[in-house]
Amino acid sequence: MMDNGGNESDRAGSQPKGRPKAAGDSSLRARQKVIGAGLKRLFDDVVDERVPDDFMDLLAKFDDGDAGSGSVR
Repeated sequence: MMDNGGNESDRAGSQPKGRPKAAGDSSLRARQKVIGAGLKRLFDDVVDERVPDDFMDLLAKFDDGDAGSGSVR
């Protein structure tokens, strides 16, 4: 076995210093940007959703203390 002297560029998945970035790096970043924008749009849509009336009624019952009586089903 040969000792690589701890050279970081020999590790799997690392890029040697001084080597230009691969052309795929910009493509990867573009895809990540599109995915990120889609996830943000999805999150914003969920945040903006209206809470159903029956759920709001249930929350109101909890706030009033009616839920502690055990009669809510």
